[in-house]
Amino acid sequence: MKYQLKADLSIFLVTTIFDQKVLVAGGGMGLTDTVHRYSIAASKSEAEDNVREHFEEQEINVSIVSGSVSTRATVNTMIFPEQVIGWNEGVETNA
Repeated sequence: MKYQLKADLSIFLVTTIFDQKVLVAGGGMGLTDTVHRYSIAASKSEAEDNVREHFEEQEINVSIVSGSVSTRATVNTMIFPEQVIGWNEGVETNA
């Protein structure tokens, strides 16, 4: 199945720093205060806001978010698209 971004959207890699360590799983398990998430959005600030909201909905306090446009990732190279924030809203399927 092939995917494509909806018009005027980009993939951002967002680094998120929490105010305390959290337990993470996936690619290993352990405690960290820093994670990286992909976010699909129209702007850097929107991508950062979406990631902050994602974690705060899980009652994880976020100290810093910093995003940048991804230079390598595409919607067709994502291994775990369900972990991309904004995937359902920002990606369409090509028949």
